[in-house]
Order: sequence, then C-alpha cells, then structure tokens
Amino acid sequence: MRKLLFALMLFAVAFMLTATTVAAFSITDVSVGSNTQQRGQTTTATVHIANDQNQSMTVTLSTTLGPDYRVTFSPATVTLAPGAATDVLMSIYVPLSANAGKTNIGTITATTNLNGITRIANIYMTAQNNLDVSKIYLETTDSSKSISTGGTFKAKPGDKVKVTITVRNEYSSDVRMRDITADVYNGDLDIDESLDFSDLRYGDKDTADFSFSVPSDINTDTYHVDVTLRGRDENGATHGGSYSFDIDVKRESHELTVQSATAMPSTVSCDRTVTVNLNVKNTGAHNENKMRVNLLSNDFLLNQDFAGISLDTDSIWRKTYSFQVPSTVKPGQYNILVSTYYDSSSDSGTAIIPVTVAACGNDNSNNNPNAQCTNYGQQFCVSGTSYQRCSATGTLSAVTSCGTGYQCQAGQCVQTAAPVSYPEGVSAPVYGSKSLFDSPAYLVLLVVAAVILLAFIIVLLVKFVF
Repeated sequence: MRKLLFALMLFAVAFMLTATTVAAFSITDVSVGSNTQQRGQTTTATVHIANDQNQSMTVTLSTTLGPDYRVTFSPATVTLAPGAATDVLMSIYVPLSANAGKTNIGTITATTNLNGITRIANIYMTAQNNLDVSKIYLETTDSSKSISTGGTFKAKPGDKVKVTITVRNEYSSDVRMRDITADVYNGDLDIDESLDFSDLRYGDKDTADFSFSVPSDINTDTYHVDVTLRGRDENGATHGGSYSFDIDVKRESHELTVQSATAMPSTVSCDRTVTVNLNVKNTGAHNENKMRVNLLSNDFLLNQDFAGISLDTDSIWRKTYSFQVPSTVKPGQYNILVSTYYDSSSDSGTAIIPVTVAACGNDNSNNNPNAQCTNYGQQFCVSGTSYQRCSATGTLSAVTSCGTGYQCQAGQCVQTAAPVSYPEGVSAPVYGSKSLFDSPAYLVLLVVAAVILLAFIIVLLVKFVF
C-alpha cells in the first residue's frame, strides 16, 4: 500500500513539473502588412519568443503557409537561456491574390528540444483595399444630401427615401473588379437590400439605388444603417469592407397626415351624388383632442367641417361624407381641398381630391371642345342647329353646324319643311286670325237671307189670304 502511494506522489510531481515547463514557454501572434500594403511585394514582421523557465531551450520555427508566401525566418532556430526572450525576423511575400483587410492566413509552429513541447502562433496579413464606397446620396420629396460613409441624413416619419450608392475601383493599374455587391441593412427601418454593380476597370465608378419608407409610427431616434461591400479582382483577391450611414428621424410634436382621400365616383354625370372617403393619421408625437378636418370646393358650394375630433398618436380617423354637385356646375375638372388642423386652427396636412363633371344625356351646355365625355360616338346638340361628338379619347369635338334647313334634335341633325312660295301680289293665308262671324261678309249674307225670307212670306200671304 505504501509503495502505491509513493508511486502516485511521484506521478503527481512529474505532472506538475511538465505543466510548469509547458506554461513557461510562449510565442506571440504575428501581423504583417497594413492598409496601404500593395500586393506583389515582400514585407517583414517579428516573431517574439520568450523562455520563462529556469533552464535553457532551443526553439525551431516552421509555418503552415505554402510556397506562394515565400516565408523565411532569420534565424529559424534560436537558443534561449532561462528567462531570456528574442525577436526573430520573418520575411513574407504578399501575393496578388491576398484578400483586402486583415485576414488569418496560417500559423507558425515553435518546437523546443524539451520533450518536443510546441507553441502555435497565428499569422495575420493586411493588404490594401481597392474597392470603396465613394459617395452615398439620399433624397426625399423635401430634401436631398450627399454624404460620405458615417454621415447623417434627416428624415421624417412617412418619408420615402431614395438611397444611391456609388462605388469605385481604386486600383491605379489595369486590374478589373468583378462580382461587386452591397448589402444594406437596418431592422427598425425595414431595410434589407442587396445591390449589384457592373464590373469596373481601374478608376471607374458605378451606382445602384433603392428606396424605403420611414415607418409612420417610428420613434424619434438616430438609426444606424450598415453597408457591406464585396468584390473580387481578376487575381482572385476579395475587396470591400463595412460602411455605414445614419438616418436621423424626428417626429413633429403635432402632425396630421392625410393617408388617403378619394371621391366615389370620381366622375359624375346625370347623377351628381359624390361620396368622399377620408383616412387621416396622427403622425405627431402628441395625442390630439381638438382636431378639425375641412372639405372645401367653391365650385360645388361645399364647405364642410368636422370638428372636435380626438385622435391618439399613430391612430387613424376615418370618415365617409356624401354631397350633391349643384346642377348649375358645368362639365369640367374640379378639385376638393382637404385641410387638417391639430388644434382647431393650426394648419397641418392637406390633400386634393379631383372630381370630373361630365355632360348628362344630349346636353352640352359647356360648348367646350376637348371637354370630357364618356360615351364614344354620342352627339350632343348645341344651340339647336349644331352638335358635338364624343371622340374615342373621351373628349368632345369642335362644334359642327347641321347646315341650312336642318335642326339638331336629340343629338341628330333633322331636315325641316321647305317654305311655300306665292305669286307676286298674293299674300299667304292667315290662319286663326279672325272668325267668319266677325267679318263684314257675314252681315251681307245675313241681310240677303232676311230679304229672301220676307219676299217668300209676302208671296204666301197674297196667294192664300188675299
């Protein structure tokens, strides 16, 4: 039993000594090149080795890198006294296929003469990037700005923003850049775009764009947009990098946005009933309790107020309202103005609702060439002797006369009766001017009849009485 315990103690001591030996030897990672390091050149770096134990050691260096990198160590083997350290010069070639930026390309192995103990260090190579974002251009309906990477653009909730990104091949020699893409991302703004660019010769530029809408219910804040650019040159080296820009969004304290405003139908004719549909959203930072919406059209004699409206932020007020277009309104194009007010009198947002009034039936009181109409081929009478025709484009033609002896009836030219001619000195009869009983001839006939009747009575008296 005692022999077993003694053996275990010896094993533990040997293990501790081995662990101490392993922990007392170190080698640092190596970085070569820089952001301006050109390809096809040789550069150098130092490998730092330290012996932290109480006995001498010999260290031999090797690498996993292939012959393309042409790695040499000066010297490749060093002897270090207890507690000593040294720097070994490493020479390395930067191949034409070296990727831009800092890349882990392989390892260095340091092997000692003490029980074959080894240490491994990473080799990082940095080469010049020759594909760059040269400009970022942003625009809305209200503003535009050209910024460099890291710049800031101001926008409002509901804005539609167009982003144009320009990339450039920064090579000074004839090296073509291919397979160029840019990924653009921000979750809060719902941006997730992948842009493609054409191949670029050295010094050439190309642009790609996309658009996004700032959510109407987004909070006031600065939103960081990430851009990841990638490309590959004709030697196989990857280029690009990470870029960014900021969208500074600020919500107005009070803001009402007319999301939709429509008229149904948008064209009226004989039936002049119009129904207006409104959607108004509170896109401001505060709740409203004195909101007002007004519909105005002087042509339609319309001035309708909706007042005393309460509307929380990000909520939508919906309204349907019907009215009659006056019969005196002539055919043509008209507008209804929608105005919003956040405290009964302070202007906020506006919108325009177009309404078309078309001629009804065969009436064309407008007498206007190019006025709108709906029934292709239909004719409309003008002043009783002329007409206009509805063209295939939905507009009225110029006024056309029916001609002599014709009248326009129900949209058609109809021939009228020709006048009767009388000989010279003969007047046309006058019908319905006087009755026969009111004329002098009637009195003459009455006297003659009375004389004949008196003579007949006398003859009868002489024959039968006398």
